Amino acid sequence: MKPVSEALFPYDDTDGHSGTSTSLAAAEEHHDTAGDKQNAVLELLEERGARGLTVVDVRNMVVPHHGTASRVLTVLHVGGRILRLKEARDGAKVYVLPKYQMTRPIERYVSTRTKHRNAALVDVRSAVEGLRNLGSNSPLLEYQLGYDAALSSVLASIQHRLDTLEM
Repeated sequence: MKPVSEALFPYDDTDGHSGTSTSLAAAEEHHDTAGDKQNAVLELLEERGARGLTVVDVRNMVVPHHGTASRVLTVLHVGGRILRLKEARDGAKVYVLPKYQMTRPIERYVSTRTKHRNAALVDVRSAVEGLRNLGSNSPLLEYQLGYDAALSSVLASIQHRLDTLEM
């Protein structure tokens, strides 16, 4: 396995942070050693072959802090160097090098922003279905006439939420 020639820094030139001051400080602190950790995990994945590694394995063998172990795996996953399988071992997902995937199904990386956007879309669907059910089942003519206005208001609110996620 060819080691990473340069460390991967896919998040604002860091290997990951949540945006808080403490998380940013931790990302800066780990910046100089990120490549060494990434290479250590890649080498270990090569040794483990099809068995792969979980975040628990990385925590026990490479870096003792769970957050750092998770960060290294995520960065390598985002960078396309490793795959996350749908299978789990001891309650944690298994990561492998692409050549050890075989026929096993994988999970693609989904960013937090995308997860929030998907949750907002679920909210849209629920709101629309709720209004549709209330509007069509209401015995009150005033409610039926106000249905379109209420639906427009909810959709505008959800669209604002989605637009905010774009920033």
